[in-house]
Amino acid sequence: MTIEFTKSAWEDFEFWIENDKDIVKKIKDLLRAIKAHPFKGPGKPEPLKYGLNGYWSRRINHEHRLVYKVRSATTYSPTSKKAWKKAKPCVRVFLNRLLRANC
Repeated sequence: MTIEFTKSAWEDFEFWIENDKDIVKKIKDLLRAIKAHPFKGPGKPEPLKYGLNGYWSRRINHEHRLVYKVRSATTYSPTSKKAWKKAKPCVRVFLNRLLRANC
């Protein structure tokens, strides 16, 4: 499974690398957990509602959330009924800037 960061999420992550190692460790732990089980595990994963259907949130700490969307791992190739293409599932990470991200 690959992990993609939005530009703003990566900027936040770089900021935390320089300023708060505890948050960086927590984010890395959450990303490992998401790769293993996208919809259960630490950080109290919960699906988001209303205009954010398909997105999930996990707690980094009391203030910050890791918001992510899992894209499917399997796509159908219309050229042959037997041709299935397995792509790696992908997780897009938004951290606290979901509403400004374009996924």
